[in-house]
Amino acid sequence: MPDLAFLPGIKRPQLQGRQVLYDDGQHLVILDGAILAFTPVEYALLLRLLKRAGEPVSFGLDILCLHEYGYLLLARSDEQAAER
Repeated sequence: MPDLAFLPGIKRPQLQGRQVLYDDGQHLVILDGAILAFTPVEYALLLRLLKRAGEPVSFGLDILCLHEYGYLLLARSDEQAAER
């Protein structure tokens, strides 16, 4: 049996009236009775987004456009990410 927990403090208009349960050990989210399984990375990203639904979420990454070249993805340190 999964060790389920309710998503705490759902006061977001996007999630009102929804039952959201999650299981960190199995990387499961149960949304209104539908069981959704994720990879560990997908699960971590989704949980972070769900807990901050409707707000901007920082993942510690910058995307830079390099003129006539393309894009560059830069990871910021924890200190740099906290400054923003």
